[in-house]
This record gives sequence, C-alpha cells and structure tokens, in this order.
Amino acid sequence: MKGYETKIFVFIASVIVGILIVMNISFGPAEKTEFLTAEEYMQAINDRSKLANDISLLREQYTVNYNKFQNYVENASNPSDSLKIIESMKEELARNERLIGIEAVEGKGVSITIDDSMELHLNNQLSDMEINSRIVHNTDIIELLYQLNIAGAEAISVNGMRIMSNSEVVCEGPFILINDVKLAAPFYIDAIGNSESIKEYLYGQETHIGILSNLTSPFRNLYVDFNMEDKVKIPAYIGNYEFKYAKEVKNN
Repeated sequence: MKGYETKIFVFIASVIVGILIVMNISFGPAEKTEFLTAEEYMQAINDRSKLANDISLLREQYTVNYNKFQNYVENASNPSDSLKIIESMKEELARNERLIGIEAVEGKGVSITIDDSMELHLNNQLSDMEINSRIVHNTDIIELLYQLNIAGAEAISVNGMRIMSNSEVVCEGPFILINDVKLAAPFYIDAIGNSESIKEYLYGQETHIGILSNLTSPFRNLYVDFNMEDKVKIPAYIGNYEFKYAKEVKNN
C-alpha cells in the first residue's frame, strides 16, 4: 500500500512539473518589465539613430585617415616621392583653412538685405516704442544667423564680416558691433548653402524673417529683401582666432 501511495505522489508531481514546463513558467525570479511612454520611446529611437549615425561617421573618418596614413608610409619609403607628401599636406591645410573660415569661399547661396523701416522717415508721429520696434537690433541679426545655421548655411558674412564661432554681435548705440567693427543699417547678410532649403526654412511659419517684415507682424515692418544667388562670395575672417582656455588633450 505504501508503494502504491509513492507511485501516486510521483505521478502527480510529474504532471505538475510537466504543466509548468509547457507553460514555460520559470522557477527563478520573474524579470521586471518596463513600459515606456510615447515620448520616452521616441527619445530612445532618436538616441539609437544618432548613435548609429555617429558610428557610421567614425568608420568613414577611420577609413579616410587610414588611407591617408598608408599613403604617407608608401611615399616616405621612397625619398623621391617626398614631394607628394608635402603637396598632400598643403591640400589638407588649405581644406582646413576653408573649414575654419580663414580663407575666402564661394558657392550657391542667398543674399539678404535688412534695413530700418521706411516709416521712420515718413511718419513723425511715432512713439518711442514704435520707433524702437522699427529699428534693426543686434538681437534680430543674432536670430537670423541662428536660423541660417539651422537651415544649413555653410558660411555666413554680415556687411563683409565673416561670422565665426567667436564673432560677437553687440549693440553699440546706433551701430552693431561685429568682429570689433561698428556696422550701421542696412545690413547685407550673405550665406552659402542650399538656397531653396534656406528660403523654405526662413519663410516658414513664425520664423524671424517673417516677423521683421510685414509677413506676420506689421508692428515691425522692417525692410527685408531676399534673393537666391548662383554664386555668393564669403570673405576670409580677419581677426585674432585663438583659444585662451581650451587646451589640447594629449594622447587622445
């Protein structure tokens, strides 16, 4: 009788274990499931896309640098080919000068002219606030430069002053100070880039160029002239471009 009871117990235990296996129930602690909000999910997707893009760019840069290194090694082995290395270095130096702005560049782009409102000369009954609103301010130039960069401009100048990362745009009474030079209206802004894309962005809904002109806010009503150009020339930066606090990281 005792053996019979043992067999029944083993049978029941086997059935229970079999059911657990079929149901894929783990005997260990259950894994915690996290649920993302729609915003968190989109952020995760964007982070993943950015990481994949960064990896792709690094691989491309590695290939370019490796091929450059191999070219130097091959030419260095033959003294008669040393001139090739020098020419290659000169080409790279010229390219870097164009990128950092110390060399003049030209290409397809846009030309924008911004001036104070004509109402300043036609209406003598304007209040101080109205007069102030119809004058081009440094904040207007700053906002336009910011939006041009977002629109894909590769090089920008204002009244012949090349805009760099260290260029100041400061109010100096009736003037605007750029690269230590006082400039007065009208302001001529040139930018190299895809002119169609730049125009589409700048004249989009609620952009600053629309606010300056009469497109969205007649309160400003400044003079704005926009032209797409086949060839725009941006002069080289003239000034002192040096790092006072940023130091090179060795063996990086």
